[in-house]
Amino acid sequence: MPTIEKRFTEHEMPPLFITKNMVTKVLCSLMVDKSPGLDDMHPQNTDGVRRRNADGQTIIFNRSLASKKIPGAWKKARVVANYKKKN
Repeated sequence: MPTIEKRFTEHEMPPLFITKNMVTKVLCSLMVDKSPGLDDMHPQNTDGVRRRNADGQTIIFNRSLASKKIPGAWKKARVVANYKKKN
């Protein structure tokens, strides 16, 4: 197995910080008239808790970025593209 050396460049990416407003904007852009996903959570059920939930999600995202580790559940997520016919 080849060894990969860590390379340092002059233009490294600056630290990323997620704000509550960023999370709220994404959560509020979710369409409530869509069907539930694989987690069986209907978007209408989450509509009322979006702004309250943004605090916790912001903390989780920033801690994950700071520690450079991804929670195990995120690694196990099953993401599937769902292509729809054009009308």
